[in-house]
Amino acid sequence: MGIGYAVEGRIIAKEEKTDLAIIQLKGLPDTAREIEHNFNYNAHLSLRKKDQLQIFGNPGGLKLWKYALGTYQSIDKGMIKFTAGIYKGNSGGPVLDDQGRLIGIATLSNERHTAWAVPANYIRDLLNTLQPRHVFSITNNTTFTVSYNVKWSEEDDWDQTSVKRNHIMTHWYSGKNVPTGYPKIQFDYIANDKKVTPKTYHL
Repeated sequence: MGIGYAVEGRIIAKEEKTDLAIIQLKGLPDTAREIEHNFNYNAHLSLRKKDQLQIFGNPGGLKLWKYALGTYQSIDKGMIKFTAGIYKGNSGGPVLDDQGRLIGIATLSNERHTAWAVPANYIRDLLNTLQPRHVFSITNNTTFTVSYNVKWSEEDDWDQTSVKRNHIMTHWYSGKNVPTGYPKIQFDYIANDKKVTPKTYHL
């Protein structure tokens, strides 16, 4: 995905009409940077025709994502209409305003320069469809990144992840009831520069 920031993930919510999806990723490297966003903010409504936009996506026929400049045109049936050289690309890449704020997600383009994006506030609506039944967080107060595994039931595989120093990682489970003794959390410990047997806890 993108330029190698993530290679594995799973769809946890999808809206067929707009082809918008929320994907839970296994993890991101330290070089990844968050795009400024506020899903409750209708930033696209303050745009004026020919305002400059920044688009990240894969033009038709190309596997790698590219960066392109574009210009805002109008609101077209609730979608952000803009021009940019993405040529049939519809990767779902982010569309930013000239201040670097997320205003939408590219979803459709024609064979030339015209394209459309789903406004970012639609993401808020899609997030509201998620009703997690079980949520917990791992807080890392150490000075280094901590790796660990999570398992929600005996049938599930261990889900490997990590949390950077001074960060919090939240996990949720929206399936059926979690069996007694789950979720299980397994930490790898390092002692005298040697890896020792993992310790497993359950919530």
